[in-house]
Amino acid sequence: MPKRKGSDVVIALRKSPEFKSVSIIMVSGKGEMIFDTRKKDFIWKPNNPAVKDRGSLPAAKGASDLAEAYGVDDYVAKPFSYVCPH
Repeated sequence: MPKRKGSDVVIALRKSPEFKSVSIIMVSGKGEMIFDTRKKDFIWKPNNPAVKDRGSLPAAKGASDLAEAYGVDDYVAKPFSYVCPH
């Protein structure tokens, strides 16, 4: 979101009586999963220089820690993959 931080949206939603009990899942590229060509796998790169202009990432690793840090129900770092069970 180019004009507003996701954390600001979460705060506004949590303050609103209409949305206070709505589950929030944050999908963010702030904590980047970067493809490491040497390891041939994605690795977690918090506060990667490519995303420094988005502000600092909480001192947390993993989805549950980041969800807690942001006050959301779950956190998904981009890129992610999904395998459809059907």
